[in-house]
Amino acid sequence: MAHALAFRNGEAVLQRDPASLAQCLDAVIPIRDLAQIGPLQRFEHRSISATVGGIDLVAGCHTPLHGQSHHSARAAFLLTLDGESQLRYGQQIFNLNRQARGFYLTGEAFRAQTERFNGVLFSLDPQVLLNTAVSMAGLAAPLQCMQQRLLEPRCFRVDEPSHAAALASLQQALAMLDPLIEDGSDLATTLGLDDLIYRCIGLLVFSRLFGDRQADAALLPRSQGCVDVEDYLLANLYKPLRLTELESTFQLSRRTLQDCFKQRHGCGPMQWFRRQRLFAARDRLLQARPGEASIKQISQSCGYVNLTSFSRDFKQAFNLNPSEVLTHSD
Repeated sequence: MAHALAFRNGEAVLQRDPASLAQCLDAVIPIRDLAQIGPLQRFEHRSISATVGGIDLVAGCHTPLHGQSHHSARAAFLLTLDGESQLRYGQQIFNLNRQARGFYLTGEAFRAQTERFNGVLFSLDPQVLLNTAVSMAGLAAPLQCMQQRLLEPRCFRVDEPSHAAALASLQQALAMLDPLIEDGSDLATTLGLDDLIYRCIGLLVFSRLFGDRQADAALLPRSQGCVDVEDYLLANLYKPLRLTELESTFQLSRRTLQDCFKQRHGCGPMQWFRRQRLFAARDRLLQARPGEASIKQISQSCGYVNLTSFSRDFKQAFNLNPSEVLTHSD
């Protein structure tokens, strides 16, 4: 694969076995199930691991896959360098891409789907993360809201001022790894690189303690309106919605809706809505048991009334036919 990894890129080799990737990821997230999307011969990945202090890291890139995690006593952080992924915590859905580049994973079990993806996973001790943030904020003890924040999965975006600098600093910290961990040296720990990583992630997870409150307040009305529209669209994937319905339901102009979604997702609301329908359809194809549901039934449950249109859009989005995903869902 052409993607360069965030660290130790020259040591990673191309592999085609999902089990080897699952084994690598298990150092950070306990994996219950991991499988490629589509035919096995199309799957490939490159991954590499490192340990800095008490933090295990995995950098990797891979073709589309899906999987689930076990519950864990540790938390994790996912930094997206390229590609897309979708994570589901119960009924909550989070989409990661080059704008939404960071994600804090609690120890709760989740399901995930990815496209061609390049990123880094960090294992975290929640108590260390909390203690680091308390020290940075100059507090004598954790605030109750900070304890609650540790239990909430959350996405971080490069277009939000309180997130952008910390995400950039985290990526810069990764660039320091190669010269500091050569030949098994413990220099990275000696220089406190693990503490720097915890500080960067602490700035994100507890951003309201450290961020520019005026900038956050200026962004809040527009961002919150967008989030409300996203939640509404996700709750109505099976319905034939139009942009005029969103305008009247949320009392937002068409231009405001377009601008808000363009800023957050790089496309308009209806294009984003169509994309989420396809994600949902692929998830149901992957979960379907033989003979349980047809492609037509699944496409209709995700708002498509025409099977030909669904197959065309699915192929265009994922470079796979729906039948290829359903056939290999086991």
